[in-house]
Amino acid sequence: MRFLLTTFLSALILFLWGGLTLAVIPWHSAVLHGVRNEAAVLKTLKEQAVNAGVYSIPIEHKNYTATSPFAMVIYRPGGLGMPAGAIMAVSFATYWLASIVAALLLPRKEGLSYTRRVLFFLGLGIFTSLTAHITNWTWSGYSAGYTFMAIFDLLVGWLLAGLFLARFLPSGVSTK
Repeated sequence: MRFLLTTFLSALILFLWGGLTLAVIPWHSAVLHGVRNEAAVLKTLKEQAVNAGVYSIPIEHKNYTATSPFAMVIYRPGGLGMPAGAIMAVSFATYWLASIVAALLLPRKEGLSYTRRVLFFLGLGIFTSLTAHITNWTWSGYSAGYTFMAIFDLLVGWLLAGLFLARFLPSGVSTK
């Protein structure tokens, strides 16, 4: 029971940090860009991208060059398909599952210091950044500003969650 409560509270920390970074700290709006004529772009997408999905322009890898225009577009003609409350619930559940997995991965040996336990959770954030955000920057053209913001956001979130998890998940005990 303590394990579930601790991971639940860790998920709450991650969720609140995510809400803070989206609603209060302006760095997302600083790295995301709008288009000049949103209505015209949406009209073109409605005409050309009939189904919801991720679109790549150009689609053929042989047509990629270092200097030609490139775009990745996530298009949802009917919106996100979930009300805001459902999106938040799924987000929280995802954070809770991630907290459970992270806690289960924590080495269960006696004598692991608090600092090393915090660094373990921060290391999971670094691992995730390398496998997700750096990969998106490399292969999908995410801007450096967006990539660095996403990495920083992720690392701070996992540092905060790690400070909590390292304190309340004692080493050398089972998760039962």
